[in-house]
Amino acid sequence: MAKIPSDFYSVLGINKDADFEEVRKAYLRAALRWHPDKNPNEKDLAEAMFKRVAQAYKVLSDDILRSQYNASGESGLGRDWWPDDPDASRDMAYQFFIHRVPGKALAEGFSEAKLREIFPHLFRRGEVLNGVRGHQRSPL
Repeated sequence: MAKIPSDFYSVLGINKDADFEEVRKAYLRAALRWHPDKNPNEKDLAEAMFKRVAQAYKVLSDDILRSQYNASGESGLGRDWWPDDPDASRDMAYQFFIHRVPGKALAEGFSEAKLREIFPHLFRRGEVLNGVRGHQRSPL
């Protein structure tokens, strides 16, 4: 198995001065790139990288964790920054939206515009594929 980068900035392919939007976009690209379902021939590597991408995003998108990481590396984050239970972090989309929409209710964070930005391949000619409107089958 290939070596997994230890540096979170390398995992996401960004510079240390990247702003939140750059971190978010890099996370989305890396999560799509390393999703285990997209890498059936490298399943072990993909699973390890997918987890590492999620860890990098969790730290670099949080100002406090990022500051601790920049000062002391991963060891400076303490023990509880990442759950030992894999099910505790299973829904990264939920965590992404609930923590990134300041001053708004959770439901307001889920908009069709945001979904179009994140998953443009699922939308065609204004229709949601495999949804109530359009009744097309998803290419996935």
